[in-house]
Amino acid sequence: MESAGPDEQAPQLSLASGPAGYLTDASGAAVYFMEGNYDGSQCDETCERAWPPVVASNGKAQAGTGIDGALVSSAPRAKGGQHVTYGGYAIYRYAGDQGPGRTSGDGVKDKWGQWHVVRPDTKRK
Repeated sequence: MESAGPDEQAPQLSLASGPAGYLTDASGAAVYFMEGNYDGSQCDETCERAWPPVVASNGKAQAGTGIDGALVSSAPRAKGGQHVTYGGYAIYRYAGDQGPGRTSGDGVKDKWGQWHVVRPDTKRK
């Protein structure tokens, strides 16, 4: 089952308030990327339960204040819609965060890969 947030139609990415320096979705939840996972294909259905993808079913994701709009894009999903990408990486939320202002997924290494919070300077290597 796919987890879609309130921003599914045309998600907006913003810079977290304060000195945190990471990106959030419209609800204020931190967004993450997995090393080497550019199009979202490395995160299967089980992975998506822990790491719900940021998707756009209609429209392109928007870049909020402090975000370089040129780094915001999308990749087609096999399940339909578009997987939002930033700096060339598919982005996700972390189910373990339990609300805005949390970044407990940063640095997590699990069976799918190594996860990091998305920062304004995150770019595919």
